[in-house]
Amino acid sequence: MNKKVKISLVLLSLIICSVFAVAGVVTYLSNTAQANISVSSPMTIQFASVGNAHLGDPDQTVELDYTSGWEDNLNLVSITGFDTIDLGVKVVNNSEVAITSKTLVVTVSNSLDDVDIGDINSLQFYDIGASIGSGNRIWQELSELAVDNGTTVTYSIPINSLAAETTYKYPVTVTFGVVAPADYTITATLLN
Repeated sequence: MNKKVKISLVLLSLIICSVFAVAGVVTYLSNTAQANISVSSPMTIQFASVGNAHLGDPDQTVELDYTSGWEDNLNLVSITGFDTIDLGVKVVNNSEVAITSKTLVVTVSNSLDDVDIGDINSLQFYDIGASIGSGNRIWQELSELAVDNGTTVTYSIPINSLAAETTYKYPVTVTFGVVAPADYTITATLLN
């Protein structure tokens, strides 16, 4: 064999060996790590049936008489127009930080797809989260927050602050107006 061919074969062999060696080193140096994290909602909202919340003294902390457990989907007793239904709304901040400057949107719909502002004469909640000294720990009427969306009515309730890892149980009363017989649904969602 010619010396040039031998040198070429040796160089070619060295180059091929170098490529495999570099590939091995790169693979070794490029090991990766992976972390898997399950992230859940920072807050939860549930409803409960409450007995006679609307009879509570607004100057005192209202103790709720729960006649059902806390539910994501609560079925309440049937009522007639002009009646008041009492329920509890439980808001839990599961996060290790306070949740501030959010909006709780309450949407009222019915099986006829024709909810109007007049379907609910009064929607009140007792602000259990307010300090007693603030003067806001009272029954608060929310009907002025109602917005008619054509087939539903929404109430956008500002949430100032929910303390970290804290549970709030708010008594709520809903008084219906003159309505056509229908099944009503009330949903609550916390928005940014």
